[in-house]
Amino acid sequence: MNAHPPWLRPLQVLAALLAVAIVVLVALLLRIDPEPAFAVRGADGPVGEALPVAAARADAPIGDPAPKSAPAPRQPELSAAATTAVLYGTVRSADGTPVDTGAIWLFREDKHVGTASGKIATFAFAGLLPGRHRLQSRIDDQLPIDREIEVVAPTSRVDLELPARWVLTVNAVAPDGSPWRKSKATGARHVQRSLVAIAFDAPVPGDQPPTSLSAIEGGLGRFRAGGHLFGRDIKPMPPEALGVLTLPAGKPVHVALFLRNVLIAQQPASSGQAELTFTLPPDVLEKKLARVRLRVVDQGGKPVGKAMVAISDAQSSSGGEPTGDDGRVQLENLVPGRLDLGIRAKELQAPNIEFVVPAGADLDFGDIVVRPVVNVEFQFDNFGGQGSVRANLLDRIRPDWMARHLHFGAENGKSLQTQLFPGRYGMLASSRNGVAMVIVDVGATPVTAVRFDLRRGADLRIEYAVGGRRIGYEVTSVDGVLIRRRDVTGVAGETVELPPGPYILAVTDQAGAVTRRNFTLPAAGLRLTVP
Repeated sequence: MNAHPPWLRPLQVLAALLAVAIVVLVALLLRIDPEPAFAVRGADGPVGEALPVAAARADAPIGDPAPKSAPAPRQPELSAAATTAVLYGTVRSADGTPVDTGAIWLFREDKHVGTASGKIATFAFAGLLPGRHRLQSRIDDQLPIDREIEVVAPTSRVDLELPARWVLTVNAVAPDGSPWRKSKATGARHVQRSLVAIAFDAPVPGDQPPTSLSAIEGGLGRFRAGGHLFGRDIKPMPPEALGVLTLPAGKPVHVALFLRNVLIAQQPASSGQAELTFTLPPDVLEKKLARVRLRVVDQGGKPVGKAMVAISDAQSSSGGEPTGDDGRVQLENLVPGRLDLGIRAKELQAPNIEFVVPAGADLDFGDIVVRPVVNVEFQFDNFGGQGSVRANLLDRIRPDWMARHLHFGAENGKSLQTQLFPGRYGMLASSRNGVAMVIVDVGATPVTAVRFDLRRGADLRIEYAVGGRRIGYEVTSVDGVLIRRRDVTGVAGETVELPPGPYILAVTDQAGAVTRRNFTLPAAGLRLTVP
């Protein structure tokens, strides 16, 4: 057995003492401040002074640079001697029962600043800078909390009362009554992660917009899939249970089964109903799975054997399937949606792209050309030890294919060596020292190193309020540099620092229709409402 280094024991003791001190601090605060300064209650209760969010209107302006709705000025870095605060409180269910297990996340200006997990009946976040924060929760079989609160020094207390809810178990069985998960005929092993139940206040007209997520979210309440135990004290579900829906109390719903974004079946449920069962015919899911065929060739048109071809969503990965000596490969049982294609063959590579696979499709991509990769060095010496570069291929490979975001972190050194498919790339660099946007032609001329001239940019605040609907939005520069591509639901937002100038917003509605609008980001910043 290896001996521990001599400096480890003092650090372990210090960590233990710090943990005890925080527990004692929470206990003392809860004793000396029995009445909460404010409370978070219900799904719609106000907390403090909420930031204004523009109502989503089809004819609404996409941005408002006026002072009354412009983002707040960027906060300066505070010295170590600046006053900090402790946020503490309790978490109880709607009937007053303390919550045993879950997680709470705290954010300040879109930056994660604290996590409380496990036993969260009492919690505390120390060392916070005073100001507005956002608090979010995930507690199995409870409705989530998403609130903005004002933290003041030296202490702020918030007692969280979870919204009233009812829990509906959604079952999926074969026609003979056996659990769907155990039925080999349904192709269950291919779709386990992507088949979910979502509740709405009215019947769903059809499929949702294609997504790159493994499974969609949205609608009313929250779905927890069978076999997922975020809270370790929750009992496993029976084999026929697809999962449980936690829903707002007092509301009847329509429950829809989705295979990623594809509607499979739906039926109503009454408020307070304990179970709802879907009977799925043996081939109902197999008919939705897709197939993709292609041939990998080099620049001279010669087939490339033993190339690895992988198709996956944004939340999973696959080693792929090898091509034969003729360069051909066929990938079966693909769950429909927006998927990634990756091809590797020693020093040869294809571009990283996204494409949409419809339900039940049999797609033949024909020949895909792989080319020698180009070695590129990113220089991060002026990034301050943190930040990243996002890059996307600007050259359109095929009309219906989209460039996939490539991400390169600056946390692991002053430079990074990588390999890229030759072509024109739009790159957005960002760190605490500023931002930069460049276009680099990889392969046209020897590219030995790429360095970014970081400068202070402007804040683009993107906000959406779409309720239980699901939409997609994409922000690009007028040159095609990909800034953000998101599939969203609910009410939330994000802030991104960008060079001032012209940009394009593209919004995909629930029916799949795309609307594009141009806007200009001024130096003072802009608040952008989606849609």
